[in-house]
Amino acid sequence: MAENGLTAEQLAIAMAAAAAMREAERRGKEDEGDKVSIPKLKLNLERGDSAVRPWPGAPYSIPRDVVELFKRGNQPPLIWLTVEGILDAGRRRQQLTFPLDKKGKEDINEALARDALLPRAAFLGAMGALVALFRVFQNVDDVAEDEQDPATLVDELSLAVAARASDEHWGLWRQYVRNVLAKIWEPRRDGELDFNVGKIHVNILRLTEEAASVPQGRADDHSNDGKNFVTFLLTASREEAEAAANQYEAGLKTLRFGAFGPRAALVSESAARLGGEPSGPPSMKRKNREGPSFLQPFRAAPSSGPPRGDGAAVQRTFVSSAPASSAERPQDRFCTACLRPNAGHDFHTCPKAHTDRLKCIPPHGWRWESKGLTVAVRQRAPKHGQDEALISALRHPARVALRAESFAKALACLPMSHQIRLSHIPSSVVEGFSMGPLSMPTISIIAPNHFRPDQADIIRSWREDAVEKGFAVGPFCLEDVERVGGSIVTIPLTIVHTAATSSKPEKNRVCFNATWDPNQHLPVGVEPSVTGSVNEELKDEDVECEWFLVNEVKILLASLPPWARVMGFDLQDAYQQLANSPEQRRRLAFSVDEQIFIWLRGMFGVSTMAAIFGQLCDVTCAWLEYTWPSILARHFADDHLVADTGQHRSLTERDVMAEVELFGWSIHPTKRFGWSRQFELLGFLWDLDSHRVELTSHKRDKYMAKIHHLLRQGPPEQIAFTYGYKDISSIIGSLVHTCVIFSERRSRLNALYAHRNRFHPERRGQRLHLPRDVLAELKDWARFLRTPNLSASFTLPANSSSLAIYSDASSAGCGVVVDGRARFWALPEHARAVGVDIGVMEMWALHLALQAVVQLGVRNSVVTFHVDNLGVVFAARKGRSRSRLTNTCLNDAAIRAMNSNIIMSIVYVASADNLADAPSRGDATAFAPLLLHLAEPWEYVTTRPVASK
Repeated sequence: MAENGLTAEQLAIAMAAAAAMREAERRGKEDEGDKVSIPKLKLNLERGDSAVRPWPGAPYSIPRDVVELFKRGNQPPLIWLTVEGILDAGRRRQQLTFPLDKKGKEDINEALARDALLPRAAFLGAMGALVALFRVFQNVDDVAEDEQDPATLVDELSLAVAARASDEHWGLWRQYVRNVLAKIWEPRRDGELDFNVGKIHVNILRLTEEAASVPQGRADDHSNDGKNFVTFLLTASREEAEAAANQYEAGLKTLRFGAFGPRAALVSESAARLGGEPSGPPSMKRKNREGPSFLQPFRAAPSSGPPRGDGAAVQRTFVSSAPASSAERPQDRFCTACLRPNAGHDFHTCPKAHTDRLKCIPPHGWRWESKGLTVAVRQRAPKHGQDEALISALRHPARVALRAESFAKALACLPMSHQIRLSHIPSSVVEGFSMGPLSMPTISIIAPNHFRPDQADIIRSWREDAVEKGFAVGPFCLEDVERVGGSIVTIPLTIVHTAATSSKPEKNRVCFNATWDPNQHLPVGVEPSVTGSVNEELKDEDVECEWFLVNEVKILLASLPPWARVMGFDLQDAYQQLANSPEQRRRLAFSVDEQIFIWLRGMFGVSTMAAIFGQLCDVTCAWLEYTWPSILARHFADDHLVADTGQHRSLTERDVMAEVELFGWSIHPTKRFGWSRQFELLGFLWDLDSHRVELTSHKRDKYMAKIHHLLRQGPPEQIAFTYGYKDISSIIGSLVHTCVIFSERRSRLNALYAHRNRFHPERRGQRLHLPRDVLAELKDWARFLRTPNLSASFTLPANSSSLAIYSDASSAGCGVVVDGRARFWALPEHARAVGVDIGVMEMWALHLALQAVVQLGVRNSVVTFHVDNLGVVFAARKGRSRSRLTNTCLNDAAIRAMNSNIIMSIVYVASADNLADAPSRGDATAFAPLLLHLAEPWEYVTTRPVASK
């Protein structure tokens, strides 16, 4: 008998039981500690963020449909959160529509399955984007003390796996993360998980290993590390390690898959300038200029990362599947003579027609015998040919003359931040450009066209020309389109008319009204076919490009050295040189005479098209600057300006055009000019010798015609004419263009702006009469445009004034301080009686300060004025205000500044820091007197019985 009456065997059993209880208690405490509550999706869904950046400062945002998928409580596929997935959204991947239909759910499941194939870097990068989604929509206020917010937990999960996973066993760790994410989104009764997401959970890892049929602990097995690449780098000599690293990175560069597959390595063999490899690695900077730099080169955003170890920028090489020469590239068009969908010719050059009733009459092509030479062939194709043409139109990229390999080569010479932002261009040149995220229709809607019956012939002529050039394909009937491609929504056609001038005939441009909402005329109870109009769906799309404005033209030309010369050219057909994405063509179609036509190119009227086209022009300009360090290249839409700052003048116009043509651009044959110092650009005549600019007679006549159209008088018995939003916006745009040169005229646009604001944003078909103040403003502009010599100087001030200038106003009057000297002007009773407000008085004080500067002899300078009224700051920057008195003052100040070549820089300061605060109240004792005789700006108020504000 042992101690306490227990045998040795009983004592051993009791001790083992006690130890088991202590171990179970310890494990229970550990499990309790690991049980971290993670809300299923405890998010702040009220946030309106639609642009979520995958990392801070990223040049692109996570696609909006993926953000919406996440907000609705669904797991976003990681492959859609990779850099490639983000850039591909809306191009090859069709955007999701909500609520999700069957196809949308299938697409999500397919993408989730592809997550299991992602390599390490792409997978972890996508996890970072997922963390960004959690962080943007996190609701910290609703997280309890015992909870951690989902963003932190998922971030810790990603870091834990990144630190622990080896490349050899990456497949196991990738599946472990997928299992954890699946548990986060799986349906649960409560909002908690029974494990800490941020820590590696042993049981889930064990189950992952079992599912992979590998021994337990394989994920952490490092027995083969002695043979891997990192161990070699640790143990080999420095020279061997560097050679191995270079070989490894070279292998990564040449590894390509998909449409640009293994052939991508052959781009260097395409020879010739853009097609060959550059001599030496391209710099992270666009170019290094020799000698003095007169202007900053093509603006580059800061690089998003450090330079590579070998000093070379990361290159992504693409190979176009189209022929290198535009002459060898057949047009992807439907021939209306032989009825072949991809014939490579049109009815002019077709070798054989499909019927004996057609007669070939050179050079007019195939015609119906009974209809002479006036009607081109337009007969529906047999059903099999029609289907082939539809399949080609809705699923296949349109071939264009632009060359992907040239854009890829030029991109490699840009800073890394630009390479990332513009990396989609080479592939999009071949596969078509996405307009942005567009929903696809669930039911077909044929839009009513927005042109008058008497304009039908203009539309038909344009349609024939578009089909002949390969911009569109058709005609098709709606039943065939739906059977082959699915539902379709057409875009209405409209005509923008430009009246004839003394130098140019009238012009009718056919445009697409992409702001038309297809759902607005659906019967009550019918579900919307699409989310909204094309432009409504694209309104938040962030497409960045360098856009050359007229004011920048003025600054650039004024900054050129005296020996500089300039040339310019236009790109013919502009947006239509680009192909659109086949996946979006069910939203990019039009209807004429009850026939459907599919549009294959870039579309005038789509809100993102200008920036998409502008990005290609950016790359072209960047390449020109990279090729010749003395060149400055800019573009305004399709107008291009090239300035040569070199003194040797060895560069020829043909040299520049040859570089542009290597991209495949079609250049307008007449809208161009060679090297010169006097030229016409953007509607103005520029003279680099005299530094003067003049509005062209064509633009003057065009703007006068618009004004006369608005001022026209009908018969006495007829009600006055009414005008729509587009009419008012058109004249405002023309006059604002003029104000870039004649800045003092900006204050003469107030009535027009106010009238445009009266139009209801949802009723753009609304028409209104012109009020008296608008008529008076238009008559004033007509008088101005009749001025014989509409020219101005564009010389930039050469100096910056050091004068410290402050102005302020109070109910007592106005005060000005200039370099320690001050003066007070009391507000006269007649001005006080008409109710002049403080805003007008603040502008008067600024006007007095400008007069003081001019009388002190300041000329040809940038002068800084300090004010404490934001209304004055914004009015001075815009050049106009809602107050008529302020506008009159602004106009006079602009003329005085222009006559002395003074640029007014208006700076806001707090009232406590405004030195003119006390003088404006009548106390200038702390300053020396400012003894100047100035014109008091309120003198003319006596002539007005009431001051209109």
